[in-house]
Amino acid sequence: MLQRVAERYYRLTLGHPWIVAIVAIALLLGALHQAQHFRLDASSESLVLEGDEDMRYYRELRARYGSDDFLIVTYT
Repeated sequence: MLQRVAERYYRLTLGHPWIVAIVAIALLLGALHQAQHFRLDASSESLVLEGDEDMRYYRELRARYGSDDFLIVTYT
């Protein structure tokens, strides 16, 4: 059964290469046309979960101190 399906597939694809090429080009053109509707939102707001306690704490500290700059001092 599987061998018959494979034989039919090979006969269709190898026997009619122009049809396969036209279908592949049509699919590619359709994908390119739909690519104009693709939007990617990679802002920090979209990547953080709602109600995240760490984000709330960060925003509280940011409001208090006003900057993301920090200084680490070590002493040995």
